[in-house]
Amino acid sequence: MAQEERIARIEGIIEQMNERLNHIEARLNHFESRLDHFDSRLDHLEGRMTQLLYAMIAMWMTIILTILFK
Repeated sequence: MAQEERIARIEGIIEQMNERLNHIEARLNHFESRLDHFDSRLDHLEGRMTQLLYAMIAMWMTIILTILFK
């Protein structure tokens, strides 16, 4: 195999590697954006759970105070 053929083959391999790496990078970027979206949804859920907990504590206190001062 001549040197020019080897160089052309190596260039082809490098081009394929570049395409594959670009594809992997695009998929990672997509995955990262989905993770960011998931994080924001978890933050929202955490806020709602905290509100629910406070509401439950308030109801429990109301019931206890009603029983104590009846």
